[in-house]
Amino acid sequence: MGWVELIISLFKAEPSEPEVEVISFSSLSDWGQNQRTNLTNSLQLDKKLYDYLNKLKEIRWSLELSYEELEPVQEIVPAQNISIQLKKLLSTFTFPVEISLEDGIEHNHLLLKELETIIPQIQDNVFKMPDLPVLTSLQRQLITLQNLGKGFEKFLREGKVMGTFTIIERMNFLDREQEKLNKLYEHKKDFEVRASLAEEKRLEKEQEFRKLKQDSDYLAYTLSKDKRKNDLIEIQKTEERVFNFFKEISPAFLVYNHFGNFPLLNNYLENPLQTFREDQSLTVLHPLNHLRALLSNGNIDLPLSTVTNISNQLDQINIENLQRTYFHLLRERNESKNDPDPSFLTRVEDLTYRLNHFTNQTTALEDSLNTIEERIVKQEEKLQRELGLFQNLVRINLGKNLVVQFSFQG
Repeated sequence: MGWVELIISLFKAEPSEPEVEVISFSSLSDWGQNQRTNLTNSLQLDKKLYDYLNKLKEIRWSLELSYEELEPVQEIVPAQNISIQLKKLLSTFTFPVEISLEDGIEHNHLLLKELETIIPQIQDNVFKMPDLPVLTSLQRQLITLQNLGKGFEKFLREGKVMGTFTIIERMNFLDREQEKLNKLYEHKKDFEVRASLAEEKRLEKEQEFRKLKQDSDYLAYTLSKDKRKNDLIEIQKTEERVFNFFKEISPAFLVYNHFGNFPLLNNYLENPLQTFREDQSLTVLHPLNHLRALLSNGNIDLPLSTVTNISNQLDQINIENLQRTYFHLLRERNESKNDPDPSFLTRVEDLTYRLNHFTNQTTALEDSLNTIEERIVKQEEKLQRELGLFQNLVRINLGKNLVVQFSFQG
């Protein structure tokens, strides 16, 4: 490089960045509409579409004539296939009186797609059937049609029409994503109100319950409740001992009928706890003592380990004491003298239920609120990413440095 070129290169201006254009998200729709309007006016898109469609209609008329010329040779298979393809092609560009630019572009896309299929077929058959000049004429018409469609496509591409439409399509997508976010914001407000009301009710019932605990009857209620709980535990333990005892000695009881008659034998084998509860005179005591003697004398034929285990069970359990303890616990449960006034019990139970209800409701609403907030964060991040991609799309397709401002509620 010579010194003159070097000096020129040093002072050569760098390409300037496009001026930053800042708009709010709420103005994005108007901005997009302005881009479309300006583009339509500058490129005279309505006139271009009108002229293009008129040319298509002229070619379509010629193709209809060619279709009619193919009718006399329908018996020739290739001609028949071409006729079918041509009829399908003609159906792709029948236009209404008024058509939008978007629909015109879509029609052009479908037309070019059909031409990619039918033109190669006709080219092949032109050589196979040179005596059908209608095929040569049809070939020229279709190639003219294809060039027209490609020319219109090129015009749209170079005029940034397709890029603008892509941007408008992405704007519609952004609107839908914003609508999703707005609905999440609405759900959040709704759940916040409901959670606040539930928490208010919970605190109210908690305060009522605190006052109730100061009532003298509440101490009696607590003592009665604790005693009932302990009695129930002891009853369950006793019932478990009864059940396990008769289960352990059941192998010997099964053969006891050979040595003595006991009417309740099968009842004790099938449902020992219920039978023990109903056998208040303890008629089982004699068979148990008899069974102990039979085992000690070796009169019952069972494995030694089983005999030893049953004998131990019979020695360890005092069935009379067990019955007295069990019935005493049942009476204590049913005839407690420390129970508070029934109306007070009703108040405690009702208030406990309501306090638990509002506590659970508050927890459930807070969980739902956390879930909605997580969804909001994800949707905000998604919308932020999509806005960044949209701004890059505008820069690439329109050469504009657009900045879209969007404020999140969260």
